[in-house]
Amino acid sequence: YTRILMLVTGLQLVAAAVAAVFSIRAANAAKRSADVAARSLAITQRGHARFTPKRIAYFNPPDIGLVLEYSIDVSGDTGIRIVGGKIRVSCDDPPFDPQLRATKLVADIEPRRVTPSMDERKQVRFHVPLSESFISNWSSGSIVMFVTGEIEYRDAFDINPIHRKFFGYRWTGESQWHLNNVVRNDEEDVED
Repeated sequence: YTRILMLVTGLQLVAAAVAAVFSIRAANAAKRSADVAARSLAITQRGHARFTPKRIAYFNPPDIGLVLEYSIDVSGDTGIRIVGGKIRVSCDDPPFDPQLRATKLVADIEPRRVTPSMDERKQVRFHVPLSESFISNWSSGSIVMFVTGEIEYRDAFDINPIHRKFFGYRWTGESQWHLNNVVRNDEEDVED
């Protein structure tokens, strides 16, 4: 009788071990499936940053300076959190005066949250004097201005890395902004 009990107990242990192995496999498969679903959601529903220049102007004293008005909005279903970035203003033909080029017309993009429904305009002011001839050429529309830079941001999903959006526009004096096809206008992920 004891041997039969030992045999039955041994069979129960084997059955329990087999059940445990299949349970672990099922749990791992469920976790992989959940990870794929989460990654799929993060890819299809995440927000994408978009930089849009609105206006560039020059103000004479006492508020001397070059002012760029822009917006950063979100395409996609979820918001983003900007963690940093840079905006650069340049002019190639004719170029800025040498002392002005030395000042490096670069401004930081401040960290903030942006949602798909926001329509928020920001301004950056460069306190720089422009020569009368430059202002005259600008007013006549014979100067092309460039705005380039990058935005670093996080989307709403923690599993995604920080994204870096590059942008580049040119202003041709027609009060219109055009994508500058010479610079990057794409996005990459930043390695942590």
